[in-house]
This record gives sequence, C-alpha cells and structure tokens, in this order.
Amino acid sequence: GTRGGRVVWRSWGFSYRGGVPLYEGMLEPASPTARSEPASAPREVGRDRVVELFNSPGSAPVLLLCDHAGRWVPPELDDLGLPPMEIARHIGWDIGSADVARHLARLLDAPAVLCHVSRLVIDANRKPGDPSSMPLISDGTLVPGNQDLSPEQVRWRLRRFFLPYHRAVARQIARLRRGGVPVIISMHSFTPRLGDSWRPWHVAVLWDHDPRLAAPALAGAGPRGRRQRALLGALSDRLLDPVP
Repeated sequence: GTRGGRVVWRSWGFSYRGGVPLYEGMLEPASPTARSEPASAPREVGRDRVVELFNSPGSAPVLLLCDHAGRWVPPELDDLGLPPMEIARHIGWDIGSADVARHLARLLDAPAVLCHVSRLVIDANRKPGDPSSMPLISDGTLVPGNQDLSPEQVRWRLRRFFLPYHRAVARQIARLRRGGVPVIISMHSFTPRLGDSWRPWHVAVLWDHDPRLAAPALAGAGPRGRRQRALLGALSDRLLDPVP
C-alpha cells in the first residue's frame, strides 16, 4: 500500500519504503549489486550471482518473481558439505522455474526478478528465523553446512543474499506502482514426490487471501480448473467480493 505518498510493501516482517528495506535493526544503505550487460541483452545479473533482473524496463503492470531460480553456493560455503548431485536436486532450487519466468516475461513484456543463490544457503521465500530458511535437513538430506550456525553466520547470509534480492523486488514494485497497482506472480516448480507424498499435478495455482488473479486463472484452465474455481467459491464467497 502507500503511506504518506511513499510505497510501503510489507512481507514477513519487512517494511519497504520507496524500495529500501528495514529489518530488525539490520540497516545498511542499499548498494547497487547489478552490472549492466550490453543494451541488446534483457538481463542484468548481480555481481555475486545472487540477483538477476530480466527485462527490467518491461512496460506491463506485472512483476514476475522467481525465488528459487538457481542453485549457486558461494565458494566460501564449500557447497555446504554436499556433493553436487544433491545441490542439483529439487532441494537446491526449483528446477525449470527460471526458464518459465523468463519466457512469461518476454510474452508479457514484464520485468522479472530472479534469485540464483541456492535455497539451501538461504530460502528467499521463507521468513528469516523460520526453520526452513536455512534447513538442517531437506527432503531426507542432511545439510552439514547449516548445522550449528552462529547468529553472526545467519546475519551474514541475510545481508549478503536475502536482502539484495528483496531490495531488487522492492525497487521494481516501487517503479511499477507509479502507474498503478501491479500484479505480482511468483514462479515455482515442485518435485513429483516429496518424502512419501506423491504430487501428480502438472500445474498448480496457489494464493493467500486474495483470489482476484487466481480465480480467473483457474477458470481459464479448462474443466478441472473450473471445478477448482467452483470449490473456491463454495468455500468462501466472501473472498471474491471486490476489495475497495
């Protein structure tokens, strides 16, 4: 929303004012982390391979996010003590999600912000302090490099990897809000099996409390999507009322 003419975006205890995040006293000036590539390239990649801005001048009032785009682990973390084949699994990233996000960004002429640090280092889609933010075990795999982290080590990961990504997201939201309220779409992929649970779906639409985008997306997904849309309406017609 807006407050006093400034953009305010609240997420997981963060407050973004004009694109500058404030978090638990960990204040530090936002520093540019992206280097520009030739004008013909629609992609800018962060200096430490953390953040990718794709088609950042996109004109559509849509922002695409990809929290688990990559599986990069900085050299100083020594692959978190894991063999490369483990980091390449779904526990290290959302396989294929980056390609889908870029494809949609081209189709919509929308900007996309992608996080390339592995979710095993720090999960950009988790609240700091959540046990899954820096998981000790992920889908049965012990992560040695995440055991017994000190508060200083946790803060270092937040500052170096988590905050630059969310700053980039906030800057794009602030830019898009000059023309109105943008649509935000977060791209993920999921493994067909997690633990003992099978997940047979080809496509999933997830949302929180506001179904104004999810409902028409489901309605346009054919008979199965329309059935899900009907279930949504039966569960809570109140959620479909226009928001002032």
